[in-house]
Amino acid sequence: MAEEPEDQFTGKLKDLLEKLPSAQLTNRERQVLALLLVGRTAKEVAQMLGMSHRTCEVHRRNIVAKFGVRNLTELASSGLVDRKDLTPPKIPSPALLALANQLKQMQKTVDRLIAEQRTS
Repeated sequence: MAEEPEDQFTGKLKDLLEKLPSAQLTNRERQVLALLLVGRTAKEVAQMLGMSHRTCEVHRRNIVAKFGVRNLTELASSGLVDRKDLTPPKIPSPALLALANQLKQMQKTVDRLIAEQRTS
């Protein structure tokens, strides 16, 4: 005997409610998800948000795990994510990203010099 439409809906609703509490995304995961859902690649997202592509992949894996789906395509088609709640972050200009990278390099140099000074 086929399931009644109400039973199917109740089953889907139950699945959704079970997945939602575990799907608490961090702000960074929301940013990554918003950009991935509009078609950006992980490398593009990483560059836009000033992180390594591996970090972006970790966020992507965490998002998929939190929703209990196999991939982002399944997540996008499942209806578990309301795209209206995901506003892509404002992306800094390339000049600002370059400046941020220079500052990171300078901080690494300062940290290395301090460490060398402590050991001598």
